[in-house]
Amino acid sequence: MKSRHAAALALVGWYLIAPPTKQSPTSGAVSLDVSAPLAKWQRIDSFDTAAECRAAQAKTGVVAIEPDDISILHDGDKEWWAKNAKTTVAASKCIATDDRRLKEK
Repeated sequence: MKSRHAAALALVGWYLIAPPTKQSPTSGAVSLDVSAPLAKWQRIDSFDTAAECRAAQAKTGVVAIEPDDISILHDGDKEWWAKNAKTTVAASKCIATDDRRLKEK
């Protein structure tokens, strides 16, 4: 491997991202929008390696995230997040910081 290629790989980080919420226009129910483009998903945390991201994802699935500790909800309902944190984390993904899908709107 060439040194410049190795240096480029070293600069890639990882995000733990969660799908945004959406509200049903008919019932008003809030749910996860797992079909939203990844650019619209919310960053929960960032990591140096994929392994660290996956470890945090697994750990966070057991320990619910406190909504006031993170700013992942734009106009979402923090009470809904608090009740559904484990479901949201289960739908979360680890994705490289340079993934092109994060820039697609």
